[in-house]
Amino acid sequence: DHAGTPVYATGFSRPAGLSWSSEAPALWAVGGDAAGRQLLTEMTVGPPGGGEVLSRHQLPAGTSVSGVAVYEGVAIPEFSGHLLLGTEDARGLLRVKLEQAGAVEGTEWLLSGHLGAVRAIEVTSDGAIYVCTSHSLVRITPNLSTGTASR
Repeated sequence: DHAGTPVYATGFSRPAGLSWSSEAPALWAVGGDAAGRQLLTEMTVGPPGGGEVLSRHQLPAGTSVSGVAVYEGVAIPEFSGHLLLGTEDARGLLRVKLEQAGAVEGTEWLLSGHLGAVRAIEVTSDGAIYVCTSHSLVRITPNLSTGTASR
């Protein structure tokens, strides 16, 4: 119990990112645990010590997360409210599909092998996805004419 303290949650041995959802009062955290697994944790927000861990989800084996962003842009409506995770192992971006209640519906690899090691990720209000790799800053937007992403 952390009531009356500034601690919201514990158990992160290798934190890799935080992202807030404006749709629901949820904070998403990604990090490793003592067993070496990468976990996605959903928490409520409130006064310090008043937060609560709502759920924890294990990410696919071998995933090395470097950052997380909630997609709240308008360019790719099917991504709305889902999480995008940058990965350092050059596998691309991991999309975590969320149901309305915040439950994980599934995951999908995006741009596998096309980005290199992702160091940071951010989504702008117009829906562009910015990814910083070891060598470059990339802006990803949907190519509506072909149904693919352009960079």
